[in-house]
Order: sequence, then structure tokens, then C-alpha cells
Amino acid sequence: MKRSGMLLLGILPAVIGVWVLLKVLSNARPTLAASSQPGLVELAPMAQFGGAYKALAVQGNIAYVVIGPRLVVLNVSDLQHPILITETSPVFGGATWIRLSGAFAYLDGGGYNINALNISDPARPVLSGRLDVVDDTYDAAISGNYAYLANSYSGLRIIDISDPGNLHEAGYFDTPGYALGVAISGTVAYVADNTAVRVINVANPASPFEIASHSVAAAKILLDESYTYVVGGNSDFTVFTTTQISQPGQVYQCPICFGGNSPTQMAYQDHQLYLALGRYYLMKMDVSNPNQPVGSSLFGGGFSCSGAAAAGSRLYWTDQEKGFYGMDFASHQLGRYHNAPGSLSNIRYSYSAGMAVRNDLLYAPNGMGLEVLDVHDPLHPLENKAYPFWNDGTGANLVVQGNYAYANGINTNLIVMDISNPLVVAKIAQSNYGSFAGDIEAQGNYVYIGSWSTLSTFDLTQHANPVRKGVAYIPSGGVSDVEIYQNYAFVPLANAIDLFDISSHMTPTLVMTFSLSGVAGLDTYDHYAYLVRSNELQVRDVGNPYAFSLVNTLPIDGYGYFIFIQSGYAFVTTYTGTHVYDLSTPSAPRYVAFSPLRGAASVHDNVLYLGAGGDGLYALWFFIPVRASIPTSGGSLISARDQTTYTLSSGTFSEPITLTHNAVYPGDLAPLPGMKIAGHAFEIQAANAVGAALQPDKPYQISITYTDHELGAIDEARLALYAWDDLQKTWIKEPTSAVDVSNNRLSAEPSHFSIWALMGPVHRLFLPLTGRP
Repeated sequence: MKRSGMLLLGILPAVIGVWVLLKVLSNARPTLAASSQPGLVELAPMAQFGGAYKALAVQGNIAYVVIGPRLVVLNVSDLQHPILITETSPVFGGATWIRLSGAFAYLDGGGYNINALNISDPARPVLSGRLDVVDDTYDAAISGNYAYLANSYSGLRIIDISDPGNLHEAGYFDTPGYALGVAISGTVAYVADNTAVRVINVANPASPFEIASHSVAAAKILLDESYTYVVGGNSDFTVFTTTQISQPGQVYQCPICFGGNSPTQMAYQDHQLYLALGRYYLMKMDVSNPNQPVGSSLFGGGFSCSGAAAAGSRLYWTDQEKGFYGMDFASHQLGRYHNAPGSLSNIRYSYSAGMAVRNDLLYAPNGMGLEVLDVHDPLHPLENKAYPFWNDGTGANLVVQGNYAYANGINTNLIVMDISNPLVVAKIAQSNYGSFAGDIEAQGNYVYIGSWSTLSTFDLTQHANPVRKGVAYIPSGGVSDVEIYQNYAFVPLANAIDLFDISSHMTPTLVMTFSLSGVAGLDTYDHYAYLVRSNELQVRDVGNPYAFSLVNTLPIDGYGYFIFIQSGYAFVTTYTGTHVYDLSTPSAPRYVAFSPLRGAASVHDNVLYLGAGGDGLYALWFFIPVRASIPTSGGSLISARDQTTYTLSSGTFSEPITLTHNAVYPGDLAPLPGMKIAGHAFEIQAANAVGAALQPDKPYQISITYTDHELGAIDEARLALYAWDDLQKTWIKEPTSAVDVSNNRLSAEPSHFSIWALMGPVHRLFLPLTGRP
């Protein structure tokens, strides 16, 4: 069966930065991915797409916007038609703020760091320096040669930026609470601490000290010439005078000023204060008379502001899911920018949202509904379509079974979608039963939904008419995960795991409670349950669910909060990254791979699709090398994941060896002109007991089974195995290649080890010439 071109609804250019570990064979021989942790395979990023609109800053007619893990530069001189100037590689994952100073932009990189970019040429931002800091930075202010960071638990950190290529900490002041905002006036820093507004003298950056504090729980802070504007986490708003630093006068206070919605962003221009109220609306507050501010709504409805900046008569802001906006109050123009290259629909993917791949289509929930991507080539994903089936932000979870996808969310509890037609996903049913939904699982004709305090069973015998058959109430609440094993449901809670008998779908029955606190995630494989609990991975035998006996405990790096199992591997997400365990021996998982990226999604064709929250979706090459010990009498190695078998006869080696097979992503390799790699590329190596690399003394056998899908438009009769010649920098056909067309199998008997690729010429399409009548 050959692949059709029916999903070409839109194409995404390859978005490859310095972070992608790709080699072009015409220039250099590819090497196996290395890991920073000994003994582990690094999950090498291949591509990144999507991501939320986050922070922004504006300088003249140039806007700098953080989209996912990239910095995107826009020309906004024509507000209604912003023009993309450039975008960086995905190196600023999780960035939440950006500040401009002269020819440099400063922003966080989604971790404990600050980055300096030279933007003297906006079309070519250049990373000049980076500095790791103690904690997460929620806000920053630039003044002179210093950057002042509101560094959460670590208070105020002062960074010397006089040499952007050599950033270093000049001093710090550890506020008693949690530093969330900062503003600078001369030699005084105002820190929005969750316990108070802290006024700090920073004349000597190496030795800052507190001048005064004012008992207003603060989350954001902003200054103009004479006044300090403070918003708190309880929707309160306070205005102080700043002329008397030690004893500022409070001129206005509104305890619950924004309808209970705490502002998340602030911007100021010409006595106008602009505040974003979370997911609700953007408002303007006229503070010409600070004693009596006057507020008015600017923009509302399904709004999630993540950045704001004011310049002249214009206000700019970012909506996490909907894009970059600009409003000109003089001309009444409203402009929007949404489709950055490499960002598809710029959807915000969630850590907890389930994702699934079927027939090369990735089904992923996002903040507005279901996103469907054609990922037959992970480096060039095609956007099939986005379906706005719900609007639950990051609360949606997804499970795919057969021709149907089932999703649940915070407010919309169950949605049934028919995915049998890859071009059109149809929502065929929706059931709202008025409970906070946490997780969804499917088994047979039933769907199980765990809400805050219930476990519900839905009968989907008729998909267009889901029927809620049974419900079990959980008084303690806190349900966020449900795992179905045979006729049982395991439901982790805050301080226990409840076991339900679901053999009767009408009456799910609590049969056992296990006193086990802190379980953040649970999945099953074979007859074992794998639990992520704080800094450990527990293995429990569920052959007898009532016993739930502990079999093994393994330490994990970082606090774990998510686990999913697929293709015989467990993927554990912690605050340090994604950790992979081989479950070949289910009772004793083997730690095999790591990525500093966090999140988990789905594995398909040796690619891990990893949802990284607001940083979008990553495609990572995922293949664990397969090894076998081969004695001098011969033996074999079978790599089931890519259907490759090696057979070595007696005397192939004169000493015992370890044979290693490692698949190589075909997209990393440049085939011969006019040819295509048929889905199989790999490197074979042999090493003796002391690790020395060896070549065989006689030919050995290779057998590869391929699929019609992998073959594509290749002329199957001319398919052959090719070896990479590192001296000539080209591919050399293996003369012993033989193809069995009827069984989709290729065999060969080479006499050396190398990098190999299954390759053949592509059919040419000839169109008949027609004459003019």
C-alpha cells in the first residue's frame, strides 16, 4: 500500500537550530547520540513546533515576542499587518519576561538563568552571554549597568550587565517572602514580595539593605514619576507616593478591585495603567488623579494575557493561545499576529494532556480543542486541522481507541470524536455532568473518568449517545489519575490509593484502600503497576490487585509527577526532565535514556512526541541500542523495533564480542541523488571484552523486513542495502543485496560493519503531452 498525498493542508518548514543533533553525510559521518549522563542514551531533539505566546517588549517599531521556546522579532510599523523579521532557535524554553536596554535584550530561558542577546541588528539576534541564577525569576528591571531580578524564594538578585558577555551577580537581598515583582527608581528598588512591599537601597549593589517595608501583599509593582502602583494576589490595588521613600503616603486602596480576578500583567503610559486580569479581560485604569483611579474594560472574552507593553499611543499584549495583539488608541486600529513559522497554530500543549498517534496522525489536546498533525515526517509535520471542540485551557486529557478519540476537560466532561476519516474529525457526542474532570481512560465499550471526588463509568456502545452508567463518590477528593487494570480501577489520592471493582459498570465499588501518600502518577504493564512517588519509582505486583505487593523501588532524579508506558518503556517526567526505563524485565526496570525536556506524549516509529507545556511539542529521536553477546561459535541479534536480524556463523570473530545495533533517524542522512531511504538506517558495531572495536573475519547475514508505507514511491525491485564510505563521503551499494518483493524483505551478506541504509530510486511521474486542438 502506497501513501497518498491527501493531508497536504498546510506545511511547516523544518525548524532546526543549533540544538538539533543532525549530521549531513555529505559533510561528516553521523555518530550515535551521546548523553551527559554516563550509560544513558540522550533523547536527541529532531524538531519543535507550537508553543504559547508569552512575554514581549517593544522598541520603536520592533516587537520582541517570546513564542514557545523562541524569540520572534516583528516589524509593527503597520499595526494591522505585522511582519516577521526573524525567529531564533528554540533555546528559551519557558521564558516569561523580556527587558530591553540599548542594543541588548535580556530574558529568562525557562530555568534559573538570565540571557543577554545583542539586538543591534534586529534581524540577527546574537546570544552574548548567559548566567545561571539561584531560583525562578518572575520579574526583572534594568537600570544602568544592572539587572534587578525578582527571584522568588531568593529575593532580589542584582546582576552586573556592564559586559553582556560576562554576566555576573553583584549582590542580593533575600526578602522574607516570595519576590514576584520589581521596579527601580534611581538607587532604590521596590520589590513586590508576597508579604509586603520591600523598599531596598541598591546604591551599593554589593551590599543592598532595606529602607522600609509596607504591609501590602504584593504580586506586581510598577512606578511612574511620583507614584507606586501595587497589585496583590487577592485582587487588591494600592497606590503610594514615592517622593518620601521611607514613609510613602498611601493615597488609594481598593481591597477587591477587580472582581476577585488578580491582574497578571501591567503596563503604563501617560498616566494610563493597563492591567490584564488573567483569562477574563484587559482593562485600562486612568490614574491622572491617583486619589481616584477610573477603570474601564478594553478587551474581553476568552482572554489569557501573558505579556503587556505600552509605547506612545499604542498598547501591545500577548494572549497565550491567540497570538500577539496591538491597539492604537489614536487611530482605533487593532492588529494581530498569530502564525509564526515553525509554530503551526501556536497551540499551548499541556504536560498532563494525553496524546496519541494513529496512522501517522498525532492527536493532541490544546487550550482550545483538538489539534491533528500529520507526522509521517517528524521534521516536516503537516497541520491537518485544529478543532475548537472545547475551551478548557490545559485541563483537557485525551485517549484514542480504534476509530474514536475521547477527551475530557475541566468544564466539558466528556467529548466523543470520530477519527475514522483522517481529513475530518467529527464531534459526535458531548456529556456535561457538572464535576471537575481530571483523567480519562478507555477499555472496551466503556470510558472511565476520574473527577475531583468521583469515579464515573460511561457506556459507549452507541458512541453518539454516551450513557453515564455508574458513579462512585470519593469523599476525600483529590482525584487526578485513573488507571484501569482488567476489572479494577486504581485511583491515586492525596494520602492513599483507592481500588475499585468495575466488573459491574453500574456500580463501581470501593474494595480496598492502600495507605500510600504522594503518588503523582500510576500506570500498568504486564501484571505490574508503576508508581511515581516523590523521588522514587515503585513497582508493585497487581496479579492479585488486593495484595498490591511492593516488588522494587528505584530512585528517580527530581520530584516525579507523571508517568506513561508505551512500547515496553516507562517515561517518567520529573522537574529535571524525562527519564526512560526499559521494562524488558518488568519487575526490574532499567534506566536507559534521559532528556532535559519535561513532559510526555506518545511514541511512534522510534520518535517520542513530548508535550512541553507552553513550549509546544518536541519530536525526539528515540531508539535504545540493542546488544547481544556473541561467542566465537556464532549467534544472532534481533532488533524487533526496526525488524532487523543479524546472524553470525562460527568463526566470524576469533574472540567473544558484544554486537550493538543502533537505528539512525533516516532524516539525518542525505541519500544518493534521485534516491530515497526506505525507513531503515542503522549502525552496527562490535567490541571485545576490553571495548576495542572489531571488524568481522568473514561475511555475516543481515535480514530487514520493511513495510509498504516505508517503501513509499521507491522502485521496490531496485531496493538495496548501501554502506557509508567515510573516506569517499558517499554511499556504496552492497553487492550481495537481494530483495524478496513478495515478503517485503531484504537480505545481504556483507563482510564489514558500517552505517547502513535501505535505499532505492524513486519512481518518476511522467505526464502525457497533449496538443492544442
